[in-house]
Amino acid sequence: KSTVVAISLIFAVHPMHAQLVAWIPGRNDTLFSLFTLSSVLLWLKFLERHNWKWLVAHFAALFLTLLTKEAAVVIPVIVVLVTYLWCEARLSFTQWWIIGMGWLTVLICWVLLRAQAVSSSAVGSPLDILESLWRNSPAALHYLGKMLVPYELSVLSILADGNTVLGSFAAVALIITVLFVWKKGENPSRVLFAIAWIVLFLLPGIAVHNPAVAWGQDIHLDHRAYVPMIGVLLLLAEGIRLLGQKRSPQVLLATSVLALILSSLTLHHSRNFSDKYAFWTQAVTTSPHSPLAHRNLAAMYQLDDDLERAKPLYLRALELNPKEPMAHNNLGLIFEAQGNVARAEEYYRTEIELNPNFSLAYRNLARLVFQEGKIDEARELWLQNWQLEPQNADSLIAYALSFQESDPAKFQQLKDQLIAQGVPPAALESGDTPQNVIEAEK
Repeated sequence: KSTVVAISLIFAVHPMHAQLVAWIPGRNDTLFSLFTLSSVLLWLKFLERHNWKWLVAHFAALFLTLLTKEAAVVIPVIVVLVTYLWCEARLSFTQWWIIGMGWLTVLICWVLLRAQAVSSSAVGSPLDILESLWRNSPAALHYLGKMLVPYELSVLSILADGNTVLGSFAAVALIITVLFVWKKGENPSRVLFAIAWIVLFLLPGIAVHNPAVAWGQDIHLDHRAYVPMIGVLLLLAEGIRLLGQKRSPQVLLATSVLALILSSLTLHHSRNFSDKYAFWTQAVTTSPHSPLAHRNLAAMYQLDDDLERAKPLYLRALELNPKEPMAHNNLGLIFEAQGNVARAEEYYRTEIELNPNFSLAYRNLARLVFQEGKIDEARELWLQNWQLEPQNADSLIAYALSFQESDPAKFQQLKDQLIAQGVPPAALESGDTPQNVIEAEK
């Protein structure tokens, strides 16, 4: 019991896990861990009691885990390993055939539902997977390093700024622990299971193919190590249990001191999630090669009209990734606000060239060229913006208003069409201008 308390305490206060609680996008890993552990524990109940209701409950938990995160595809492998390596149980061929059909049914249902919700997959082809595994393999060292020595934690970890040296030392420490537990333990097969748990739950995140990896977008968030860390704790639990047989007071003291240290580090790290500036400043500091971190910190300053701080951050983001989405558009807004219309127009056009599906750039450029008297080009840009963003009628309203002086008949025709589509008549008053409509969306 003391071993369980010690390991649970370390797991509860570990600084890497602050991101799951303090950052809303990290919550899916808490759900993932909840359903993963439920699925495995229900499987253990099935092995213990041989009651098929526990197997059905296991299938249900597996389905919920898959709906939470794709990494759940490894759970069938995990439960096979826990059967033979941890429990040393045996099932007949007929039982495995029924269980396999159950897993296959769950996976097919999940794949069909996922295909309805997600248009594309980040996994890529088999060749892409192998390439990603090779390229992202250092991420496994980064995760191990932070699990054992939670130093240099980042709210937005990327591969380019990971600490491979620390991870290598952590890997050596883990290997020493494995060898110690293997030699001293009564059941070495449990060591194999713990290693398999770590590897299998790290693999899905490492295998993800990201075409933007060359531009520092290879993000490996710290909270993704939450479930894999359970395997590390299983190894440590075996080590503590073996040491605790003769050194219980020393182990308890060491665990208490470690828990206090980890708690203080967790409190310190949690402050990085206190507000938008704390978050993105820490992201830029700990991941200086991330264009996303620089762009988003710049956006925070820009939203608060601190353009002088925003501009160099956008420029740095473009140094790291010349195709960084929104950076050119937002720089265009800054130069336009500072009166440099020519530079603003240049940045808007570059954004459209590099990211032709970014609708806001069309709207901003339309506003600018309309002011310059390029009416036909502005109309074309408004139509392109509407095609990319059909739920927003502002571009169509601006398009219609551009005809109210030059072609009143066409303006009236467009006005009637828009009103018939549900646009309020007040939005098409003849005294309004396209500039007023688009200015609200600037």
